[in-house]
Amino acid sequence: MDSILTTTMLLDRLRNPAEQLAWVEIDQRYRPILEGLARTLGLSGADAADVAQATLSELVRSIKNGTYDRTKGRLRSWIMGIARHKVAAERRAGARGGPARGDSALAGVPAERELDSIWELEQRQHVLRCALDRLRDSARVNPTTLRAFEMVALQGASSEDAARECGITVDAVYVAKSRLTRRLQELVGEITRAYSRDE
Repeated sequence: MDSILTTTMLLDRLRNPAEQLAWVEIDQRYRPILEGLARTLGLSGADAADVAQATLSELVRSIKNGTYDRTKGRLRSWIMGIARHKVAAERRAGARGGPARGDSALAGVPAERELDSIWELEQRQHVLRCALDRLRDSARVNPTTLRAFEMVALQGASSEDAARECGITVDAVYVAKSRLTRRLQELVGEITRAYSRDE
């Protein structure tokens, strides 16, 4: 995910049909959050993937045809509104016989405030996964140091156990944990800033 690109730049690029990479960036930024949101709302993995795809497709269409106007609200709210309707449609399609005439398709789909809380949680989890992936892919991180950090910080192993398994000293484990925790926090901040521009 290119966390340097502002959301405005990304949206401007989506309006240009030749800009295929803009779609990829939007997809990488929002698909995991949308799938997580849909799963939290009770959809299966396959149905959640369908909702994410349909939401992103509608988002891109609304940007290209000018339906989405950034001056009238947050991008995140726009995406959540689309997703809310897509989840309701998926539930309706999956229900036996569908809803009774006059029943709202949105019945049982949380209101915006609850969706916002779910979105926040899914976004934080996605940002952490992206930051961990970038930390693991960094050429500057020694594999042994990374393994010790993951054992202690992510898996809850003791420093002594990590030192023994990795063949390093306990002090080296403490140094690894401190240094890589700081680097992970920097990466989380960098990636989070890309999303904060969606406000």
